[in-house]
Formats: sequence, structure tokens, C-alpha cells
Amino acid sequence: MKILIVSDYFNKGGVSYVIYQLIKEWSKNHDLFLLFFEKTPLAYDDICSNAYIEFINTKTLIPIRFLNKFINKIIYKNAIKKKLKQYKPDVIISFKTKPNLFTLLANKNIGIKHIICEHGFHLGEKSKKTNRLRRKLYPLATCLCVLTKEDFKYYSFVKNKIIMPNPLGIEKQIHVNDKENIILYVGRLEEEKAVDVFIKALSCIQKDILNKWKIIIAGEGSLKKNLMELAKNLNLCIDFIGYIEDLSFYYEKAKILCLCSKQEGLPIVLIEAIFYECARISSDYMGVNELIDDKNNGFLFRIDDFNDMASKILLLMQNENLRQKITKKAKEKIEIYQVENVMKKWDELFNIIRLI
Repeated sequence: MKILIVSDYFNKGGVSYVIYQLIKEWSKNHDLFLLFFEKTPLAYDDICSNAYIEFINTKTLIPIRFLNKFINKIIYKNAIKKKLKQYKPDVIISFKTKPNLFTLLANKNIGIKHIICEHGFHLGEKSKKTNRLRRKLYPLATCLCVLTKEDFKYYSFVKNKIIMPNPLGIEKQIHVNDKENIILYVGRLEEEKAVDVFIKALSCIQKDILNKWKIIIAGEGSLKKNLMELAKNLNLCIDFIGYIEDLSFYYEKAKILCLCSKQEGLPIVLIEAIFYECARISSDYMGVNELIDDKNNGFLFRIDDFNDMASKILLLMQNENLRQKITKKAKEKIEIYQVENVMKKWDELFNIIRLI
């Protein structure tokens, strides 16, 4: 089968990670073509050996600020339509709102089977115009894949839809006896990730307790300098290690993983943490309860409430038995996200859309 995958770019974010895991599996039995809007450094170099890659030349385009900009609609739609006729795929799979919308427009009079995938919080930073476009165009898709029950409920205007878990591409064995007193944050250093809340929470913990732990922040972003300055002003010793492609070493060592986002889809880090038996603490954004059952297999704190976050961190720092208990409880759901199980769901979906 010929599969065309469309996305905006292939960077170091969560959606690119998901695409990469899918490509590694699909390349075994299918012909793959990748079409990205922007040419950025590839997050995973070996992707070139598994699929044919092309980029839409964005240098000549007007930057996308509003999805209903007429000129961008024409340019992107025509560029995608040209590739659809060139590749003649059996199925198109697009990821994220902008690629979904433009690919739906391009495919409107061609009629190739088209699966659209949403990977973000359905109301997150979407304008009213964008939401109107989704309501108008998403019903044209053969099927919509979402990550959470909340998203499934929201897209009531799409007839054919399915909850499709993110694949967890971890194959190596772990050594949980190597755990150290490490608290880990993994993610982009941007406003929506609210990493400042994590840093402020740490400042609320007694120094004699905190000094026995190592704090590691893994990630890059526009706020890195500001966050480092905040940590310095609060007299905190935090190791900002930047972007690390393979975080397995840090996951294996860390006892606690913290996420403080204002909104998320279904973050890979909270799934990876299960495998590596890191106790998870997260802000209570919509949908996270599908990954964390508060006080049972992890802890939730109120969004932006660093005092609440601090109390949850301190609880796990001081109670090793509790930490081990919730990490073992979390592993009961790990099978859902294992690659082989996710790929079975995709195979079932491919069989279904052939009949639609």
C-alpha cells in the first residue's frame, strides 16, 4: 500500500516522534511518502532510509497567520494537490490542524482515502475562524484519529472517528535499581509548558531536603535564558541539559518526572515515564486523567499552582514506598501504548476505511 504522510515539519516535538515510530513500522510493508510544509533539520536522520521525503518551498510563501488567508489557501492546496496526483497514494494520513485543513482542501475533488490526526488539546490556541474551518472541513475526512475521550466527545460533528494511542517506541531493558534522587522535567521551554511553575514549586521546598536531590531540565526553547535566570534568582541549583535525543539514561536514573503544562494532547513523556518507572506529577489540564489517576498511579496539581505542585513533589521525595507503589500501578496501563498494540489498531483502521 502507498501511504502519504503530511505534516507541517519534522522537528524534535511529540508529533514528529509519533510519525517516526509509525514510519519505522509501516516501512516494513508499505511504500511511504512524506510531505512537510517547512524544511527544518530532521529530528531523526534515519527516517530517510525508510521513506521518500519532500518539502513544500515555504520561502516563497506568505507566513501563515490566519488559516483563511486566501493566498496561502491557494498555494498550499495546489502544492499538495500536485503531490497527490504525482504519488497516487492509497491513503493519506495528515497530522495537526493546518496540514489537516489544507490536505482536505487539496483532496476534495480527488477522493483519496484520508485519515486526519489531531494531537493537541482541541481548544488549545485555536481561533474561532480555525474552529469554524474544522467544523466545515473535518467531516470530509474518511476518519479522524484523536488521543483522548475529551477530544472524541468534542468532535461530535465528525461521523467516523477513533481514539488512537501514541506508540511507545522503547525496546531496551531498564534497570530500576539504578534509581537516584533525581527530579526530571522533559519538554520545550515555552510559555504553554509553564516551566516557571516547576521552578517556583522547587523554591518552596525546604533547602535541607531539596539539596539531597538533583534537578534536571531537558529541553530547549525561547524561554531558556529567562528560566535559568529565575532559577538563579531563587538560589536553585538546576541542571539545564538542553535537548537530548535519547533520554533513556536520565529516565532510568530519575525517580520523579514533572510536567506543568497549561494544555497538552497526550504527552509522550508521561507515557515514557511509565516504562522507566518514574513517578509522575502533572498539572491537571483537560485529558490528563486518561494517563494519571490522581493519587493512584501519579499525582495531579492545579494548573499554575506552584504551592500545590510543591506539596506533591515533597510527598514523593519523602516517601519512597509511595513512589514505588504508584509507579508499579502506572505500569498496569503500559500495554495500550506498546508499538505492536498500536500498530494492530492502525491495521484494523486501514481495513475499516477500505470499506468506507
